[in-house]
Amino acid sequence: LSREIDAAFRQGREGRVSNGAFSLYRPAVAPLVDQRRLQREPSVSFRLAGGSAYIVRSSLFEPDPATVQGGRLDVDFARNTFSTQLRVSGPTIGTQVLDAAGSVLANGVFLSTGGNTWVAGGLSLDGREAGYLFERNLPNGQLRGITLWGP
Repeated sequence: LSREIDAAFRQGREGRVSNGAFSLYRPAVAPLVDQRRLQREPSVSFRLAGGSAYIVRSSLFEPDPATVQGGRLDVDFARNTFSTQLRVSGPTIGTQVLDAAGSVLANGVFLSTGGNTWVAGGLSLDGREAGYLFERNLPNGQLRGITLWGP
């Protein structure tokens, strides 16, 4: 999940989405998601492969740890939409259920337009993997993180 920015650029990767804390990169070739997958599978449910999260509180310099526990990511290639739900827990926040839904652009980038969480992510060029950044405002701070999804 974590790579150095310089290493990503040396490998010919481009940034797709970023929130200042995390960025997602993808090879800088083939701007469209593999259209063959759309023909075979008009919608796909991804499995959570990994995630990392933390809570930023304005009164503290060090973020509080949080754990990504599970969730789902569904992409409808035919309608260019996605929906996701993620469970994240931490000692200062208990268990939070994050919901988001939105649009998938032709280049595979997706952004939330509804739900209780901001999500920005992207699909791999073959449409088999996805990753997204998330943020949710809480009464005692802001929950931030990143996820990786696979088949």
